[in-house]
Amino acid sequence: MSIPAEAMQQTPEGAVAFVKFYFDQVNAAWSLPDATLLPPLADEVCGTCDNYESTASQLLSSGTRSATPTLELLDVRAIDGAPLGQVFVAFTIHQLGAKVVNAEGATVSESPEKNLPTDATVIWTEGSWRMYAIARAS
Repeated sequence: MSIPAEAMQQTPEGAVAFVKFYFDQVNAAWSLPDATLLPPLADEVCGTCDNYESTASQLLSSGTRSATPTLELLDVRAIDGAPLGQVFVAFTIHQLGAKVVNAEGATVSESPEKNLPTDATVIWTEGSWRMYAIARAS
């Protein structure tokens, strides 16, 4: 896993690039599956990040995986008002209606397609961004 250079800039644009990268890694963690991809990208206080990591672990332990990418981000933008060292990022998660398959390729579950307005907070720490919080937008 190599974080893109633009996601390593301590700017609002860098924060937006990091959020996009993080969700690319969520898709990878669920489709491989690989429970090691997400922890280095998240702050320990991010509960939603813990849930995403748990999903990857559950997929791995059950011998299943997402057959296709599950999430796509739409309209990703930095918004004002975050404390120093943090950036608020607003976006829509487009849940793609992906299938979870077993080792034989048989579908074991399928998620519905829908859009979820979402806000995230990223924090600059130890020379890089970390996902700090993810929540449904109000």
